[in-house]
Amino acid sequence: MQFPFSNPHESNPETKSLTTLAKLTILIGLFTSAITAAQAQVVLTMANSNNTPEDFTAATYSGSLEWINLSGDNLSRANLSVADLSYANLDDANLTYAGLFGATLFYASLSHATLTGAYLFGANLNCTILTSALLDGAYLESATLINAVLNGANLTTADFNGADLTSADLTSADLTKADLSYAILSGANLFGANFLGANLTGVTGLETTYFGGTAPTYDSNTIFTGTNFNPVTAGWTLTSASVPEPSTYAAIFGTVILGFAAIDRRRRKVA
Repeated sequence: MQFPFSNPHESNPETKSLTTLAKLTILIGLFTSAITAAQAQVVLTMANSNNTPEDFTAATYSGSLEWINLSGDNLSRANLSVADLSYANLDDANLTYAGLFGATLFYASLSHATLTGAYLFGANLNCTILTSALLDGAYLESATLINAVLNGANLTTADFNGADLTSADLTSADLTKADLSYAILSGANLFGANFLGANLTGVTGLETTYFGGTAPTYDSNTIFTGTNFNPVTAGWTLTSASVPEPSTYAAIFGTVILGFAAIDRRRRKVA
């Protein structure tokens, strides 16, 4: 299996020597199965010690990688099935077509990560942060995404067949402004899920979803074009207005202050 060692970002000879040695150790461990989970984590951490993107294309590992920092690294087509990536930092990582069958990503951070076409069958994505991540064409059948943060994520054509997108502890699976165009939601559990401003154009299977308690929420900006789905009939909760962003409040406050200042100036001129 291909495992490249070149890294165009390595400029320090000492750092290059360290990361090359670390990668050689990974290679030996991955293909002889002689490396323990703890050793694998130490080695991968060493490989990323220079804080530059590393290339682990098509690498294979299925042990414990909890708390590991692989942010910005290339893990495209890597096989991490059943691996434990709880609390891992995978922000901006490239996981295109990665195999993550049954992987655990509990509380992992994958903001802006690329998971195009990734295989996440039965994966544990509970409380996982996927803000603005690319999950277009990803396979998420039977995955659990309880309290997952997917706001602004690209989920076009993703397959959520039988997935659990529920909320817990009075929070919600957050799909605010997510793009789910032509995604598959057949049999998904949407208990308390937040679809404010989400794009559900052409989504299939909405009529087969269920929530069994707290209904999913949506607003006037949620798009259901081409679904033939009526959220009112289905019992979804319409929220009249989305909560403004903090920047919006700041802009409103600034406008009010400027208005009072203008009125004050006029009064002084009259006096």
